[in-house]
Amino acid sequence: MSRPKVRIATLIAALVVAAGALFVPGSPASAAAACNGSGCTGHDPQAYGCSGDARTLDEFTDLGARYELRYSPSCFAAWTRVTSPTFFNTEFAQIRTDGNTVYGVQVTDGQHWTAMINFAHLVRTCNAVWFTASPNLCTNFH
Repeated sequence: MSRPKVRIATLIAALVVAAGALFVPGSPASAAAACNGSGCTGHDPQAYGCSGDARTLDEFTDLGARYELRYSPSCFAAWTRVTSPTFFNTEFAQIRTDGNTVYGVQVTDGQHWTAMINFAHLVRTCNAVWFTASPNLCTNFH
């Protein structure tokens, strides 16, 4: 092949590769947090991108279910995550502030979590017989 033909073929190949790159979706980037502090209160930690950097601050196990107080530094918010091998009719996981704010989720088989609360409050994870009932067991306040 002559030199001009090689250059044209190389140019066409480069254009095809570049055009293909425009139409190939990239890998999804880690979602940025969609809220912070009080803006997270009442929202789902997964949907708002807060679970990515979350860590467990405290936990306990009751009736085979694991209750975790979770905290996200990027969202400055906390929530309760519960993992259970069993469905319970009257077992609920809660996140509670030192005031009157309570969010709960029913303990069913699998992993579930409450809505978030601004970490400017003292919070703890509890379990109870209803979403907002007085707690049976709790972690310490954090």
